[in-house]
Amino acid sequence: MRVQEGMGKADKKQQSPERGIKRLKNNFESSASDTESIQDGRPSIAMVLREMKGMESSLKGFMKQLKEDVSFIKTNMLELQKEAQALDTCTNEIEQRVSDLEGNMAAVKTALKDEQLKGSRMREKLIDLEGQSRQNNLQLLGVREGTERKPWDMTDTVSELLEDIMPAGGDQIKIECAHRALSARPKPGQRPRVVIIKLLCFQDREKIIKLATEKGKIKWR
Repeated sequence: MRVQEGMGKADKKQQSPERGIKRLKNNFESSASDTESIQDGRPSIAMVLREMKGMESSLKGFMKQLKEDVSFIKTNMLELQKEAQALDTCTNEIEQRVSDLEGNMAAVKTALKDEQLKGSRMREKLIDLEGQSRQNNLQLLGVREGTERKPWDMTDTVSELLEDIMPAGGDQIKIECAHRALSARPKPGQRPRVVIIKLLCFQDREKIIKLATEKGKIKWR
């Protein structure tokens, strides 16, 4: 009997740790069930453990969802950062282009002012040239319609008129061109159109003006 009892103790010492843990767990669960039956009306340890396991499971699900949300937010943040960088690059390019345009506009304004100044000077020169080109012009009033040999040219007619009315040297006056004013031919009884004469010499113009001033009205044909 003693030998067998000693062998039984040796067998107990050779049991594996897993079997020991399982036995402790069974003992704990049995004691928990006993406690549940004893403590009537109060939450037992088993109930608390079940609640804790449920909370742990819920917490794990929440943490998993939270990790997914954080990962999604990080991905979106990276995309937003890329878009912000691209927008910043575009903004810099636009600012550079605006700066270039402002510089070009300043150059254009300067060039435009120069051109306006040149145009003003050219206009003054044209007015002066036009005045100079007309300084040898004369207008004859009251020359009867139909006296001209050619409807578009009165050079010969004016030459004959000057030879007849000038006391001397009328045949030496040189006429560049002569024509009537560019308007409709008047009806009978209306005032005849003005005859415009362009002389080659300014002195001849002065002679004719002096003669007209001295005689006043001159009758011809």
